[in-house]
Amino acid sequence: MDYEKEWEEIGKRENEIRENLVTNPLKFFISYSTEDSNKLAGLLREILMSFGFTVFLAHEDIPAGKHGGKEMLDNLMSCDIFVPILTEGFPKSKYCDQETGVALALKKKIIPMKVSVTPYGFVKDIEATKLNKGYVLNPPEGYAESEINIRKTNREYLMENVRELAEVLGGPPEYRDRTLNSLIDGVCNSSSYQDAGDKMEMIKRFDFFDGRQLNKLALGAIENSQVGDSYRAQNVLREIFSKNKNKIHELFIGSLKDSRLLE
Repeated sequence: MDYEKEWEEIGKRENEIRENLVTNPLKFFISYSTEDSNKLAGLLREILMSFGFTVFLAHEDIPAGKHGGKEMLDNLMSCDIFVPILTEGFPKSKYCDQETGVALALKKKIIPMKVSVTPYGFVKDIEATKLNKGYVLNPPEGYAESEINIRKTNREYLMENVRELAEVLGGPPEYRDRTLNSLIDGVCNSSSYQDAGDKMEMIKRFDFFDGRQLNKLALGAIENSQVGDSYRAQNVLREIFSKNKNKIHELFIGSLKDSRLLE
């Protein structure tokens, strides 16, 4: 038997599988006032991206030399979810209300984040997610978050809001699959055991996985030790894999069994 050719063939098959596992995550557009919510908007973007979502944030994502207005319009047109961060500065901004109007005209899914301003105008009847009360919007210069709030950091408080967003989007059929795609991408890129466990807790709420989603999750568990070796993540993975064994590609079965993630 020519083992070199056999391994070469296996490598080709693995590459084909990887190409088929490329996902189409949900894209967020965050609208905010630079006057009072730069840090909040930046942290929200960072957390959403860690969960596998694609995010556009004007002052972070417009390349130097590009026309800002066109870039914002292009990204408004291509986004799935529009999140206006309603602070005192939002209605004073010369762009925020315009962005909201465009999102409404394009019939985008709008999820306002209420900080200090209640949804108004044409979005007044849209249910908002409320920024966690423990979040400190503008911490004093030179103070560590631990000195501001002993219980949790701003990041942990905002994580709770992101989980709420993911739960909302995981329900409607038009967003469900792409929300799950995003969360699976997030799990595969987990940076710690706790991170993987937290994300798998969100994924276990879903009761159906197609073959591509299942195999992307399997590959993530095999290749990222922060996922495969996370005690909390393992418990959820075993349950998902055992219920969907027939959808797992044969190339992954052996590795999952070796990792005790599949019987």
